[in-house]
Amino acid sequence: MRTKLLTVALLLSCFSAAAQQGPFDEKFKIWLGAFRPSLDTSIQWDTPGGIIGDDITFERTLGVDNTKSTLNAELQWRFFSKHSLHVRYFNLERSGTTDVPLEVTIKGITFPIQTPTSSFFDTEVFSMGYAFAPIKRDNMILDLTFGLSIQDISLGILAPDINFDEHSQVTAPLPTLGIGFGYAFAQKWLVKVNGGWFQLKVDNIKGKITEFRAGIEWHAFKNVGFELAYNVFEVDVDVESAEDAFLGSLKYQYEGPLFGVTARF
Repeated sequence: MRTKLLTVALLLSCFSAAAQQGPFDEKFKIWLGAFRPSLDTSIQWDTPGGIIGDDITFERTLGVDNTKSTLNAELQWRFFSKHSLHVRYFNLERSGTTDVPLEVTIKGITFPIQTPTSSFFDTEVFSMGYAFAPIKRDNMILDLTFGLSIQDISLGILAPDINFDEHSQVTAPLPTLGIGFGYAFAQKWLVKVNGGWFQLKVDNIKGKITEFRAGIEWHAFKNVGFELAYNVFEVDVDVESAEDAFLGSLKYQYEGPLFGVTARF
């Protein structure tokens, strides 16, 4: 009889522990949200013959949108209590037309003032990574992360009046190192802060990536919550030699609010 009572007590304790799952114990987490960043994109487009292009901005010089909304998607799998994998994807496409406000040189060609120009700058980002939590408690977690962020960048500039029609693509796989902190300050509320940085040179491409994100999350329902955050992301890419691809340097930064819905199970 005593053995049966102990068995029942043990089973009840297991069910109780499962029911009291902490805010950082979910096995799977899916995040879908909207991101509306302000953007600043600068470029220096050179020629293989050694002609250095001017440093221009797509937003102020070429009339590309400096803010635009896009969707983000993230997936996390916690395969052990302190170990998890995550993936993230978003795509941002922008274009614009303008009469250039100053004389500039792009890929060896001089654009006179007021040259009618159309352009585009598209960014597709796929990130994946692994996180280890050296500190993990019921209401707090500290993560160390290592991952890979693949930046697929497409750009183009068209100026029919001077017979200029150029477009190119750069794919920069950039490793990332980061740290994350989460704290549940109430039963249904938690704050999260994440930061990452890395710099690497591979063949003819040198890149640097910096990211910071801070937000607050409300677990409104058992498996569904809402998050409001602010994200800052910056990428520097230098291409030192190329035949048909882009040659030069580009830098883009975007920052702005995120609002998302989180499903946990």
